[in-house]
Amino acid sequence: MSRSAGFAPPQPGLRPWPLRLVTILLACVATAAAAQAMDEYGLRAAMVYNLVRFVEWPAGLTTGPDLDLCVVSGNLGQIGAFTALVGKPVRNLVLRVHRRGPLAALDDCHAIYFDDLGADLLADKLTAVAGRPVLTLSSSPGSGAMIDLALADQRLVFDVHAPALRGAGLNLAARVLQLARTVHR
Repeated sequence: MSRSAGFAPPQPGLRPWPLRLVTILLACVATAAAAQAMDEYGLRAAMVYNLVRFVEWPAGLTTGPDLDLCVVSGNLGQIGAFTALVGKPVRNLVLRVHRRGPLAALDDCHAIYFDDLGADLLADKLTAVAGRPVLTLSSSPGSGAMIDLALADQRLVFDVHAPALRGAGLNLAARVLQLARTVHR
């Protein structure tokens, strides 16, 4: 059998170059998608941190050295983004981040971020802390949390439910309310 000019039989272990090129391109797309997701996680964590910084709790509630932020999420990327905030200052306190499972107690939290929890379970958790001075934030718009984060036109925005804040004895700075997409009064 004679070879045609320019033809080389495939060598064992080597893929033809078009397949290698497609593999490289898919790897780049997957890496870009992962980086974009990580950026969103970091952005959500930073947004929550900045919102927490502008909340005023009732006098005497935050007397210890730490402000405890509980994160209820099964998403390890989101957990990692929040873990990066440990030790950051919040007023005269130091931020501590605690990962909580969806069925865990939330008694020791000053603020709770709920990420992609089912509607029924989220409603149960919000009912359990209702009326207590615990800031609730959620990644589910319309969840009933005090502050809901959402993506709109590739931007992270937030909606504030002022009656829930007032009912818990919490105060969110007026300048933050001005930045909200919606303030439900």
